[in-house]
Amino acid sequence: VFTVFFNEDFTDPPRYVCPPNPRILLPCNCDSGGERGLTISCRKTNLATLSLVLKLINTPVDTFILSQCNIRRFFGPIFSHLTIFRLTINNSRVNDIESSVFHHVDSSLLELRLPRNNLDNVPSDSLSRLKYITLLDLGWNRIKNLKTKSFFGLNSLTDLYLNNNLIETIELNAFAGLQNLKKLHLYENQIQEIGTNIFKPLRPLTYLDLSNNNFTRLQTSYFVDLANLVYLNMSRNMIDTWTASTFARSAALRWLSVAGNRLTKVDAGMLRGMRPLNRLYLNDNQIENVERAAFTSSPRLRTIDLARNKLKKIPFNTFIKLRYCDGIDLSSNFITHLEEGSFKELNQLVLNLSYNGLQNISNGAFQDLILMDQLDLSHNEIRTIPSDCCNNADAVILNINHNKISNFTDIPYANMSNIKVINASYNLIKSIPKDAFPKLYELHTVDLSHNQIETINDAVLQPLFSIRYINFSYNHLTQIGAATIGTVPTLLELDLSHNNISKLTTEAFFRLVSIRILHLEHNSINNMILLPVALGELHLEHNVIEKIPDESFPFMNSLLRLHLDHNLFGDNLVAGSFRHLLTLQHLGLTYNNISHIPRDALQDMSSLQYLHLSHNRLTYIDRGAFGTLPIVFELHVDFNNISALSSNAFHGMLQLLVLNMSYNNVRHIPPGAFHGLVALTDLDLSHNQLTKLENKTHGVLADLLSLEKVNLSYNAISYVSKIMFPYSPYIPYKLSYVDLSYNKIPILTSEAVNGWKKLVTLLLHHNLVTEILKDVVKNLTKLETFDLSFNEISKLQSSSLGPSNSIKWMNLQRNRLRQWPIDVDTLAQVRVLNLQENRLDNISDQSLVTLLDKGARMLVAVSRTHNPIICDCRLRPLSHWINNQLEVDPWNEVKCSLPENLNNASIAQLSQEEFVCDANEPWKNLYPLDSHVKIRTLNKVNKNSVRITWLCLTSDDVGGFRLSIRELANNTLVQRVDIPYDTREQVVNGLSVEMKYSLCLTTISTDGTIRKGHAASCRALTRLSFAILL
Repeated sequence: VFTVFFNEDFTDPPRYVCPPNPRILLPCNCDSGGERGLTISCRKTNLATLSLVLKLINTPVDTFILSQCNIRRFFGPIFSHLTIFRLTINNSRVNDIESSVFHHVDSSLLELRLPRNNLDNVPSDSLSRLKYITLLDLGWNRIKNLKTKSFFGLNSLTDLYLNNNLIETIELNAFAGLQNLKKLHLYENQIQEIGTNIFKPLRPLTYLDLSNNNFTRLQTSYFVDLANLVYLNMSRNMIDTWTASTFARSAALRWLSVAGNRLTKVDAGMLRGMRPLNRLYLNDNQIENVERAAFTSSPRLRTIDLARNKLKKIPFNTFIKLRYCDGIDLSSNFITHLEEGSFKELNQLVLNLSYNGLQNISNGAFQDLILMDQLDLSHNEIRTIPSDCCNNADAVILNINHNKISNFTDIPYANMSNIKVINASYNLIKSIPKDAFPKLYELHTVDLSHNQIETINDAVLQPLFSIRYINFSYNHLTQIGAATIGTVPTLLELDLSHNNISKLTTEAFFRLVSIRILHLEHNSINNMILLPVALGELHLEHNVIEKIPDESFPFMNSLLRLHLDHNLFGDNLVAGSFRHLLTLQHLGLTYNNISHIPRDALQDMSSLQYLHLSHNRLTYIDRGAFGTLPIVFELHVDFNNISALSSNAFHGMLQLLVLNMSYNNVRHIPPGAFHGLVALTDLDLSHNQLTKLENKTHGVLADLLSLEKVNLSYNAISYVSKIMFPYSPYIPYKLSYVDLSYNKIPILTSEAVNGWKKLVTLLLHHNLVTEILKDVVKNLTKLETFDLSFNEISKLQSSSLGPSNSIKWMNLQRNRLRQWPIDVDTLAQVRVLNLQENRLDNISDQSLVTLLDKGARMLVAVSRTHNPIICDCRLRPLSHWINNQLEVDPWNEVKCSLPENLNNASIAQLSQEEFVCDANEPWKNLYPLDSHVKIRTLNKVNKNSVRITWLCLTSDDVGGFRLSIRELANNTLVQRVDIPYDTREQVVNGLSVEMKYSLCLTTISTDGTIRKGHAASCRALTRLSFAILL
């Protein structure tokens, strides 16, 4: 008996699920279901179409989103039968909402978002019935004035967004009725002042954002009623001062930003009444003076940001009694001198004094700063620091980089027992003296790069019991002795790169028992050294080493990466040069003037995986040139002067995956050259002088059974033969990527097809292609990316490109096409079609619109010489499609060349009526103007009555329909009926069988504008048609 357990998720499905047929709600979409209801989104629609969709929804809706719609005026009980909890109407041109709109949903609606519309007033009448909403978003509208009782009745509202409007005035009692409001967003408006008692109804308010307005001062009356305010943002205004009593009653305020204003000073009374304040942001002002004890009124301050002001000094006791302060930012000011006691008695502080003009620091300037998290004195003009400036002070991170310190002992770290990081880079330090480091048990990182260090005293690093990383790069060191670094058992990485080291004792680093990475590149080292046994990565590139004697390396099972690029080895690498490197995986030998592959030196490297021999002087690859390297994955011999290969050139490299031979002078590759490379997946032969890859019977790629990608660009290939790319019904070749760009191919024939049957990407740009023969592309059933740009193609038959159901990206840029190159059946799945820089004058083919409807993206840059588009009536289908898109920006770049009156006009900005054909054009009647309404049926009800039904075909603003009935004989108006937007049928009474009528339907926008009708929306009614209907 067997028991089988399946690890499946047996979570119950949500209570409400989307309908099985997603098209039933078009143009809306059911995004997801949920326990409370569905999530439905609608885009690019109107009130008339939306009303019919909503009638189909019979379940609760958790979130309903309308965006990019055309609804200037919302009216009628459109949501009357729905239960909606969250409603968003975004970027839909709404400028008015009538009170009937929220009928019925007022009992369920909790959140209402109306951002990015055209509202110029708060729709108070509509909102007043929404007693249960907790969030209202009216941001990004055009509201200028908040009138009295604008939000009256919104008793449950907690969050109100009025940001990014044009608000200038707020009337008294504008916020009346908002007794539960917690957050008010008024940023990005034009408010200059706030009248008395404006915020009086908002006593529970905790969050207020008035940033990016036009305030010039802060009055006491502004916030006097906001006793519970916790967060206040007044940044990015024009405030130059505020009175001492402005925040006298702000007993709850914890966060205050007045950043980006015009303050010039901070006096002792400005923070009066703000005892609980935690965060204060005064950065980006014009503050020149901070009075002593300016912050004592707020003893619980944790953050003080005074960055980017005009401070020149910090008075004594400025930050006194701030025992909880953990961050003071004084960066980017003009402070040149620090007085004694400037930061006295501050604990666990991040103190930033960078980017000032600091030159002098007094004794005791940082006295009693116990356990600073970070002291940043970088980017100043400091030359010396007195030893007593940090009495009884400690820091975890000390940044003193980018100064002018010349004496390392001037850095005040000696008594910082908890220091972990010292950054003293970019100074003028010339030496590291004896006893430079006391016993520091926590220090793990020291950066002394970019100085002028010439000497390091012996064993200077010995007292650093936890050091992990030391950087001495970019200095003037010339020699490293056996005791210079000494024994540092915890050191993991040492950087001595970019010095002038020429004398390097063999045992200089041998006692670094834990080191993993050693940087010695960009020096003048000419000899190999004894390596510590734990070393994992060694950088010796850009030195002058000429040879590696036999057995230079000890037995090592830790070294994984060895970088020897840019040395002077030439052909001096011999057998045993890399012996004992038992685990080496990566070897870099680029730029070494090697002219022969060092087979003997490589023979011991059984663990090597990546071999780089680029940028040398190799000219020939002989049979088995690399010996037996059983697990090399990548071989790079690019940028050499290789002109020939032998058969079995890579014999023994059974696991090779990537072979790069680009930028050589290879003219011919003999059959069997790649024999044995059964695992190779990526071959780069670009930038050579190849004319073919086969002889009469055999292709050189046939041995590459696993090849997936081959790059043959920048060669001289003029013909793709039947055997150039391997194919066999018995061998499952995997070739999926071919780059033949920058060759001399004039034509594509069916001979290449067999070897390309699994291609996903084919690049043929910058050739001489003038023709693609029939069925070439048709048989490439997996091809997705096809680049034919920069060729000489003037015409493409449908049979040349397909039909193909796989191509998604097609590039025909810079050819000589004059006609639309494809029909909809040719490239049914194309998503990007680039036709830039051709000679098209018309892009009106219906297949274009069909492809765009399927999600394709067009690139059609135009000019008078490239694609000179004629904007006549043939562009109406495309114009209709563009006008129904959410994003039209790419089409703004497609501009007309003719007729002259539309020259340089963007086709995305023109109406259909502007695309006109001459009367004598044969296609004039093939492209009629769109009708917003189409009559669907016309049925007789009785002798004098008919029933008419219709469809609404537009996404433009539609708030109703008008049916006009006229006598045909004299065009006399007989009846006129205005029909609601949610109706699609109408019975017309009082007609006479003896009369001839014209029945015409047109649309009425939500603001009452009546549109012009079209012939397609009219129907003639005569005695004969009456008889037929009967």
